[in-house]
Amino acid sequence: MTPSIPVVLVVDDDESFRASIRALLQQTRHSVAEAASVEEGEAILGQRRVDVLIADIVMPGKLGFEIMSIGRRKYPALKILAVFTAGADVGHLRMARLCGADATIAKPFAAEHLQRSLRFLLRDRPVSFVEAEEEPALP
Repeated sequence: MTPSIPVVLVVDDDESFRASIRALLQQTRHSVAEAASVEEGEAILGQRRVDVLIADIVMPGKLGFEIMSIGRRKYPALKILAVFTAGADVGHLRMARLCGADATIAKPFAAEHLQRSLRFLLRDRPVSFVEAEEEPALP
């Protein structure tokens, strides 16, 4: 199997948050797709390969739990990172796990925390030589 650049889908209603995540992930050789709603995210999941879904839990309309459940049910190999606001209800974290989240991260977060979470989620995925050369060694 030929390694490829990881594809990350960011589902969040906050446009500036999506732009920040896109900029960070593009610097670290990830391909990024964005959706402002669960419905947009579901459409993207059906149209292209996605390796990691980063989904905000609380959004207007449908909650992020729904896209997590859809992703887990339809695409079992999909890795899911649930994003929640610091101080969120513990019930939200439990629900995220029940809906298929492999990991969670609290907003606001440092870029290194997101990068570490993605490395963890993608650890079983083949890595290209270009990515391996540019990836810093973990202590």
